[in-house]
Amino acid sequence: MQVCPTGIDIRQGLQLECVGCTACIDACDDVMTRIHKPRGLIRYDSQSALAGGTTRWLRPRTMLYGVLLVIGASVAGWAMSTIRPASVGVTRMTGAPYFVDTASVRNQFLVRLINKRSTPVSFRVQIDSDTKVKQNGLTEPVTVAPLGEEVRPLILLVPRDHYEGPFKFKLEVEDAGGTFEIKREVEFLGPDAELLKEDDAERKSHEKH
Repeated sequence: MQVCPTGIDIRQGLQLECVGCTACIDACDDVMTRIHKPRGLIRYDSQSALAGGTTRWLRPRTMLYGVLLVIGASVAGWAMSTIRPASVGVTRMTGAPYFVDTASVRNQFLVRLINKRSTPVSFRVQIDSDTKVKQNGLTEPVTVAPLGEEVRPLILLVPRDHYEGPFKFKLEVEDAGGTFEIKREVEFLGPDAELLKEDDAERKSHEKH
């Protein structure tokens, strides 16, 4: 029975597409070895080599592929090196954007700390601002479980006599070991400072009378 290298009876007239298994190449090389003939009668090769010429490995296309490969590897390496071991999100609490009382202007936030490491990490949260801001909440380090997250409230107060209108501040988060730092710019909202001063002046005037 005449069969192809894959074992299918070719007398049945079956027509199969090549699946690239290279079984025919192995079978041909085995036969050529046994009859002491050069191997490679069936092989993957270029048109130039099949015509008896030489194959040029250094071609513009190969060099272009090499350059693209180096660029891709460099970009991937840079992207991996910039991945932070943690993530920080800051959102304003639902309700009024700010609160005003007789002593201060208050903003309320929720800070989400995500630990991307496989070990527990302690985070320190602090406020960087030129304005006199009092921080309530997150004054102590927060330990986040491996690959876990914690959501904690953060309340910021600015005394009325130091309030000069809405401003932006930086929320700085770093791990206890100081190996990395993440900063987020957040806006402190509040009423118009001039209106607040007028209200304070009017209130003091009423208190005198």
